[in-house]
Amino acid sequence: MADKYVPVEDVAKLFSVTPHTVRIWVGEGKIGSDMYVKIVKTYRYDIQGIENAFLNTNKDSVEKEAVSDYEFGTDMLDEDF
Repeated sequence: MADKYVPVEDVAKLFSVTPHTVRIWVGEGKIGSDMYVKIVKTYRYDIQGIENAFLNTNKDSVEKEAVSDYEFGTDMLDEDF
């Protein structure tokens, strides 16, 4: 994918989702406004920027899970145990 900005179908294909899902991600803010440009009635997406943002988000959430340990309280013990 040599072009910096690509159509929604290319983004959908990369993440194995439908173009509709990509548009939902835009509406939810998962794809920031700096990751696409609007040209008349069409949008073109910065596919490398989106991929990097998603990879960094997933990496951050995995690191947070690894750092935080869950502590059980005695009130959480099963009485039948």
